[in-house]
Amino acid sequence: LDRDELVHAVVGTIRARLNGAVVEVNRGEQDAAWRMARAVSLFFRYAVDEPDAAAALVRIHGTEPSVQADFNLPLVQDLELGISSGRFALPTLEAGVMFVVGVVQVGMARIAAGGNASLAVSQAQQLTSMLLRGLGVAGDEAGRIAAQASDSLVRAGWTA
Repeated sequence: LDRDELVHAVVGTIRARLNGAVVEVNRGEQDAAWRMARAVSLFFRYAVDEPDAAAALVRIHGTEPSVQADFNLPLVQDLELGISSGRFALPTLEAGVMFVVGVVQVGMARIAAGGNASLAVSQAQQLTSMLLRGLGVAGDEAGRIAAQASDSLVRAGWTA
């Protein structure tokens, strides 16, 4: 393997681990907004716990916000659930993937660079609330869901 292949393999392993954690934390949850908030919070918590690995993930996977990418399958499924249930209002599935990936990538980069777990909770809550609002969840509810997900997963932590 050359250097780029090795980096992609390592980052692919990180992404697979995170996706596994998302599947586990969302097991049994049918509400797309809660699923999204928990998934995003897990990615943000990873940036607290593993800032170097999170920065690598942002650099490599941040350039691939594709509906067809295997590593985006959990995101695509949650967006499809949100659209079909009327929970999310998106112009297209692809726009939803780009929107969520963009918010998560910027949030992870900032949290990884910040090195402050308390600040990460606040940033995660704000970004998750804005993300849910952007997907079509009402403001008060988006704020409540974001606060609870950020507190339980970013503040408290979660391990796969």
